[in-house]
Amino acid sequence: MRQSEALKSFREEMGLTQTELAELLGIGYDHLAGLEDGTKPFDQAFQERFTDRVGIGLECYRWCKAGDPEQLPESVMEPSKVLTADWQRRIDEIIENTRKSLS
Repeated sequence: MRQSEALKSFREEMGLTQTELAELLGIGYDHLAGLEDGTKPFDQAFQERFTDRVGIGLECYRWCKAGDPEQLPESVMEPSKVLTADWQRRIDEIIENTRKSLS
């Protein structure tokens, strides 16, 4: 899963339009649309803004959706599964709280 796909998946899972997520992140609609369609690069400033505004990093979300702990070295496979489960619980909380605040 590419970053652009992860961003779009996250937005859709939250039930937000591009305009709503852009407002939440404090960026322009055009910027968000460009990130989602892959025409704008993901820079460090955006990654930090996403983490600050949403509460979890986009890479954490991406790993939870598309990462494969079975492909990791055996020594980190189990800890990775635990960490992924913790991240997924946090993602679920963020999505639930965001949906409630929009209702």
